[in-house]
Amino acid sequence: MTTGTSRISPAGAATGNRLGRGDQSSVRSPGWPAGADRTQATSGLRGPAVPGPPGTAGPALVALLRPLANLDVVSLLTVFVVLLLGLSAQLVIGSLGSAATPANLIGLVGLLYWLGGRLHPALGLAREANPVRTTGLLFLIVVLLSYTASNVRVTSAVEIRAADRGLIATLCWLGVMLLACDGVTSLDRLETLLRRLAIGGGLLGLLGLVQFYTGFNPLAALRPPGLQAVADFDELSTRSDFVRIKATASHPIEAGVVFAAILPFAFHFALQPAASRLRGRLRWGGVIMLMAALPMTLSRSGLLAAMVTIIVLFTGWPARVRLRALIIAPVFLVLMRLAVPGLLGTVRSMFSGIANDPSTSGRTSDYATVGYYFDQAPLFGRGFRTFLPDIYRTLDNQFLGGLVEIGAVGLVALILLFVVPLVCVVIALRRAPDQRSRDLIRALTASVFAVMLSYVTFDAMSFSLIASLTFLLLGCCGAAWRLTKAPTRSAEHTAGPRSTRAEHGRTTR
Repeated sequence: MTTGTSRISPAGAATGNRLGRGDQSSVRSPGWPAGADRTQATSGLRGPAVPGPPGTAGPALVALLRPLANLDVVSLLTVFVVLLLGLSAQLVIGSLGSAATPANLIGLVGLLYWLGGRLHPALGLAREANPVRTTGLLFLIVVLLSYTASNVRVTSAVEIRAADRGLIATLCWLGVMLLACDGVTSLDRLETLLRRLAIGGGLLGLLGLVQFYTGFNPLAALRPPGLQAVADFDELSTRSDFVRIKATASHPIEAGVVFAAILPFAFHFALQPAASRLRGRLRWGGVIMLMAALPMTLSRSGLLAAMVTIIVLFTGWPARVRLRALIIAPVFLVLMRLAVPGLLGTVRSMFSGIANDPSTSGRTSDYATVGYYFDQAPLFGRGFRTFLPDIYRTLDNQFLGGLVEIGAVGLVALILLFVVPLVCVVIALRRAPDQRSRDLIRALTASVFAVMLSYVTFDAMSFSLIASLTFLLLGCCGAAWRLTKAPTRSAEHTAGPRSTRAEHGRTTR
């Protein structure tokens, strides 16, 4: 294992957030034979230095651990994305309860690692003030206060367990958010993470197409050992004789919003120069998969979110890209009409008849219910995720649900949870060092804005996939704000100016 130059931050911590990426220091260990060095790699995911006693054990151990040399926070978040998108949201680790999805466990690991980073600066996490981190912690405090309130009032055992699950889920989501906010070391690594998210989204869209055309959910055959389903996810629902796809989500509405949230990143990478023609076609294939899958969810929430993302992206595209989009859009609609006769007509009727739709009248009747329960616990609510549909009713508006479950204080915290990251990412957009970074951050802005609006149209935090994805995106907003904070970013959080890091350039990833 070779050693490089170690940059030391003012706080005295060896910098960099990655093993084996040049930020290492060779430290002579007392009592070692002359000429023997002990390499202490500085990484965001590192353990103690590898001991190298005389003989062969030291080099053998170094060789064994060498594959871990390039791991960093983005690597851990990639595992989170794979588990989040690759497994059904209904699968949990049975012995740990319904909040213990595999992705949530990665979030809990992330939270523990973040806490370790606050205690030990050498772990390489950012420590300067960050508005996104502050709003995330504020939301956690409110959930804790609401949890306390739920245990004080007279309640049922079912609601107590629901409050426990809500608190655990919040801790897991916050772990992902904080790790992304403080652990991503450069705009390059942020782009890598979002590229992997876009790839996962394209594969989700492909899975949705398989579900639509076959009427079969392939996930029914995928039940890894140790996991059990909290609800039946084998069957696919229908609407107007069309199968409503859901990919790995719990519900077609959730799937539609997830597709819409990932769509901006698919567009971003498809519009960037590709290293080969095949790679470029695969990127556009991901866009097509998502665009085709969106109407197949037959979800107004997902389609509205997709419209928002496209509008935000369209305003930032160059004139030539806008012109191409205006030409391609009607062609795509014609092809969709030919491929699936009647589908676009069903989608159109969903919006044209929205005034007479039972779901619309149900949403308006929620206001009286919300007022009644809000009066019982106006400040901190009755407990996060304790307003159970089986006992009370479904509130198809996360902000109204927040008013009931975490009170007026919690509603303010929930609104700030979106508004502050959006402001930060808009600031990051203005400070971005180059056009490619601006395009990436604009895609992030479009995604978060669309997700925020979808929280008005359904109870998003009752669905683990979109809730987890929300906190990942919010954490990325905090990372973008931090990484664009100054023209010459702190050496503690980057590997050097983007224009001069040939060894870490885009062509090497």
